[in-house]
Amino acid sequence: MPASKAPPLWRKVLTVGALVGALFLCAAAGRLNTPPAGDTTQERLAYISSLGWEVTGEERCEEVSLPEHFSGLYMDYLELQRRSGFDLTPYAGRTLQRCCWQVSNYSGTDDVVLIDLLVCDGFVVGGDLRSTALDGFMEELHPRQSPRG
Repeated sequence: MPASKAPPLWRKVLTVGALVGALFLCAAAGRLNTPPAGDTTQERLAYISSLGWEVTGEERCEEVSLPEHFSGLYMDYLELQRRSGFDLTPYAGRTLQRCCWQVSNYSGTDDVVLIDLLVCDGFVVGGDLRSTALDGFMEELHPRQSPRG
């Protein structure tokens, strides 16, 4: 039986290059899917700032429990979170920390506007913007758009 020939050098180089490229893409995808750091007040404030929001006053944090199964208004809230790029379904049945500040640069309303961040295991896993008015609003957490003028 004749000895098999080793693959040409160019095939080896191409194979190694493809493996390195695949590893690079996997690593990059992991970084893109990592939620923002939120373990400390400074990390949470840095995330808020990265979105262009300015806040005043003290951070207020409280524990909130998510239901085991989402239904009704929670389904609407899940959709609001998805529009922000967050998915709360892995946190069903868990207790999260909700940290809140007053937003000082929200334009278009005279209402007091708050920003909430939902934190679990040291990462921001959700959030929203909301007014405190009785007939107020709640919207997805999004980057601030510069006022036009």
